[in-house]
Amino acid sequence: MSDAAFFPVESLIAAPIASAEVKDGHSLLRWMAALCLGGYGLVSFLPGLFGVEGRTFTVPFRALVLIMSLACLWIYRKRFIATNCLRFFLAFWTIYTGRILLDTVLNPIPLVLPVGDYWLNAYGIGVIPGIAFCILGSESDYSFLRRFLTVAWASVSALSLAFGDWSLGGSGRLTGNEYLNPITNGHIAAGLLLLCVYYLFGKKKTFAGMVFTLCCIPLGFFTLLAANSRGPIICAVVAAGILIFVGFRGRTRFAVMLLGLVLYAVFPNVIAQLQDQGEGQTISDRMGNLGDEGSLKDEARYLTYAAAWAGYIDNPVFGYRFELPSSLIASGEGAYPHNILLESLMSTGTVGTILLVGLLGLSVRSAWRLLRDQRPNSWVSLLFIQYFVGAMFSGGIYNDAELWHCCLAVTTLDAFFSRQTPKLS
Repeated sequence: MSDAAFFPVESLIAAPIASAEVKDGHSLLRWMAALCLGGYGLVSFLPGLFGVEGRTFTVPFRALVLIMSLACLWIYRKRFIATNCLRFFLAFWTIYTGRILLDTVLNPIPLVLPVGDYWLNAYGIGVIPGIAFCILGSESDYSFLRRFLTVAWASVSALSLAFGDWSLGGSGRLTGNEYLNPITNGHIAAGLLLLCVYYLFGKKKTFAGMVFTLCCIPLGFFTLLAANSRGPIICAVVAAGILIFVGFRGRTRFAVMLLGLVLYAVFPNVIAQLQDQGEGQTISDRMGNLGDEGSLKDEARYLTYAAAWAGYIDNPVFGYRFELPSSLIASGEGAYPHNILLESLMSTGTVGTILLVGLLGLSVRSAWRLLRDQRPNSWVSLLFIQYFVGAMFSGGIYNDAELWHCCLAVTTLDAFFSRQTPKLS
């Protein structure tokens, strides 16, 4: 079956800046998806370039993505596929919206951000654009998106290495700019690596694409390690491992493992030497802390885990608040517990978390089947795995936009194959 019949994610998660095949595609849909998943990293460098406040660019950018998403939902409504995952998604967000409404309007609690930012992050960036990922795109949409993401993320990685700062808090971690912290920087590099490996060992390749991909792999690997953030590293390892043992076969599996060993043998030593020039922890130091119970308990994040769990125990049905108390926020850990399941228990209780588990469970099943059956455009499964694992270490429900996008995208693609819908032009 041809790639042409695929969903929004392919459209939404691929990309060719240079592609001129618009006649068989949907230009608004492809650009909405491209900007939604890959645009923010590029936009984040503009404030520094022009010497203005960040919101001068980020707010109009977010507004543009929202408007494009709404337009896509209307213009391409006949290509919309409603899945069970979408139903779980809408049910969960109904409960979560009630919690935000209660904590911001009906019974306000002290908050870190302005109230409008929560609604903008939740709906303007996450929910509404996410629903637009349930629109079925074409093969040319998919090609545009994958290539756009590869080019955009490679550009962000290169800009971070060229103009970024290694001295964040004396930690020896690379931050791209004031809007791209090491975690975000690491996830961009991890996504770049996953897309490149998938393309390099896939079936359809061009010589120019191969050359560009071979240049992007060391760039992504170097940036991932330079960011020195444990979450993105773990995400990349888990997603790549699943790709190797589920999506690849025979010699291809061996070749990918060999490539990983070569990269691992070269770059960690280079990064460690750069980090040792400062006073921060090296990669091995930070990864080693994962198995050190004492170090983990000394971290502020452990306190947020305990607080979120205690809040759930006291209010097990519907939860008790969507943001942690200010006494814990002062630790620098943010307003959420950095674990999507704990946060769901804290904010929506058992009822909402059951829906969330159903939503994530359906997405995991779809991602697994797409990789196992080697479906075209199944690279979206890798991005879903990356952001799903990442949600266990960082981010919050209202700002985990990429996770919601990929959840709906991967289940839409799986639903298309399961229904064996006739090819759409």
